[in-house]
Amino acid sequence: SLQRATALKPDWAQAWFFLGQAQAMAGQYPAAGPSLERAIELNPNDTNAYTNLVDVYELDLKGHQQAAAAPIFAYLQKRATAGDATAQSMLGNMYHDGRGVPQNDATAMVWYAKSAAQGHAYAQYSLGNGYMLGIGGLPQDQAKATQLFVAAAQKGLADAQEAAAVSYERGRGTPRNRAQAIYWL
Repeated sequence: SLQRATALKPDWAQAWFFLGQAQAMAGQYPAAGPSLERAIELNPNDTNAYTNLVDVYELDLKGHQQAAAAPIFAYLQKRATAGDATAQSMLGNMYHDGRGVPQNDATAMVWYAKSAAQGHAYAQYSLGNGYMLGIGGLPQDQAKATQLFVAAAQKGLADAQEAAAVSYERGRGTPRNRAQAIYWL
């Protein structure tokens, strides 16, 4: 049904997304990658499509089909290098978690920083964690971490709202402020 939907309406991003998901669930990773890539082309702001593309890449690696998975990583890297904030954040996740690439927190923080500079909420939150804990060679800087948490929290990211609340409650990089802590909670 999904293949028919994409044939009848080739510019329907959601149909391509669901086709890619179905192909991945069936273990058809080499087919799932291009379907998800098409969904991203049609709707570049769909974070779920990027996440699923990374998952397909990782699952394909686990199945020892690296030749089929490599183009997916190359696709994300190409978009990230061209300045796509979502792709940059996804590469940060891949490097931080060691998903489909060797684990490398320093490289993860570089990608998060590029994405965060463009206002990507999840990257701001992830970079904030990097500064809070000194991950990937970043200096521990509680004030910078709190600024990044608040920036992401203002965009509605629940994890960042919680992190901002904790920063205000504990006075981490900012004066202790119970009202702000309650607000972000």
